[in-house]
Amino acid sequence: MGYSGWTNWDTWNLALWINNEESLYHKGRVMAGEEQRFRAWARVVCEDINAEHEERIEWEKVNVEEVRDSLLEE
Repeated sequence: MGYSGWTNWDTWNLALWINNEESLYHKGRVMAGEEQRFRAWARVVCEDINAEHEERIEWEKVNVEEVRDSLLEE
């Protein structure tokens, strides 16, 4: 069950990108305050990552609330 403490690989990978790129992290913290805006922003981030990298994140599998909650906790 899960992947490195996250729901699954896709959730972990998106969170990893957001948390390890300073500009994404800061933007994510701002966007996390509003659920719908965060969801739309996270989907764009996912699409951008997929456009640039071979390992693709399946958006439908991402637990967006888990990623958002992790940013709100910090």
